[in-house]
Amino acid sequence: MGNYSSVMNRGPENFEFKGNVARVASNEQDAQRIIDFFKGWLPYATAKLKHDLEQQARAAADKRRRELELQRAREESLLWVNSRLKF
Repeated sequence: MGNYSSVMNRGPENFEFKGNVARVASNEQDAQRIIDFFKGWLPYATAKLKHDLEQQARAAADKRRRELELQRAREESLLWVNSRLKF
């Protein structure tokens, strides 16, 4: 997530996620502060995830577009060669 803080030595990397549940080891005294701090991370984590997913989608689309362009160029070259052959 880039720059982030931790609370009670529990940064984002210490959390375990399953669906919409997040877990982290804590004691009674620290639990509420960790929850409050975690809530502050959510908007940044959501924005980062959105950005990463959009970037991955753009990269995949660009790669696919390049692959299709190469395939088209090969097929056009083959058609050009075949159109000039005389049997």
